[in-house]
Amino acid sequence: MDPSRPAVNLPRLGIALFCLAVAFGLVSTAPDYSARVNLISELAAHNTRGAFIMAAAFVVLGAAISFDGWRGLRSSTLPFLLFGGFMLLAGLLGHKPMTPGVPYSAVVASEHSMFATAVGIAISLAFAWQAWLSTALHGRFMAAALALVCRALPLGMLSWPEDQGLIQRLMYGLEFGWPWVFYPQRIAG
Repeated sequence: MDPSRPAVNLPRLGIALFCLAVAFGLVSTAPDYSARVNLISELAAHNTRGAFIMAAAFVVLGAAISFDGWRGLRSSTLPFLLFGGFMLLAGLLGHKPMTPGVPYSAVVASEHSMFATAVGIAISLAFAWQAWLSTALHGRFMAAALALVCRALPLGMLSWPEDQGLIQRLMYGLEFGWPWVFYPQRIAG
């Protein structure tokens, strides 16, 4: 075991807790929430039942990835560190509620959207950077494919809003699957 790495893989722990919060959120949030239509961030929306659980999951996931990135900071992990930092910030700021008429801060919701967008850009750059740095053809192909997926699926969410929740869940599954397997143990660079 590498003494510079903890016994607990923080990114994996953060991903696992995030997934549990999403599953719990499906049964604890507003009754009209739909995993097919609604975004995961809407589980952490202003004045929404159980929102603090999903907000905490965003913060924990972001903190776990950021902390892990700082400990082994190098140019190849910097985009992942940014991904984690933006995820943490998005979690601190609530999404606009999905239920009409629920009071919320438009400024905070706008800031959440800004950081959520930065999360997507950072993870896309992280995968593109890994594709560039990888010396193995398989690793290069997989990272490049994920970078493209991270750009294409949000466009699909805009094109098919009635399925945006499912598309986002697919995207998160792919985005989190790669770090679960590779980060930070076998990251290129």
